[in-house]
Amino acid sequence: MNTISPDAAMEVDMRSESVDNLEKMDQLIHGAIEKASPRRTGGWPAATEKIKVKYDTIGIRPVGRVPQTDSTPIIRVALEAAKAIGETSGTDAGSTDSNLAMSMGIAP
Repeated sequence: MNTISPDAAMEVDMRSESVDNLEKMDQLIHGAIEKASPRRTGGWPAATEKIKVKYDTIGIRPVGRVPQTDSTPIIRVALEAAKAIGETSGTDAGSTDSNLAMSMGIAP
């Protein structure tokens, strides 16, 4: 038996070091959805209702960017720990649970 789902949902998780980049990405996603949804009727020519779109923000993580170098204590310890076990590590951007603290200037 086939069915046409009356509901659909998607989550988009965006992360960046730049608020501007997050806003641009949000605009691109909303633009693509808005462009496609008003003319869609679920593929049925006789459909009387268009697809309705609802946006809901689940959460916003603050962008935490603190200039750090290989000599920053927490970075130095992490690099030395990796070296001690025979691993090499880089210092690229990444996600952390410290973003909120970092955005408030609390974390080093």
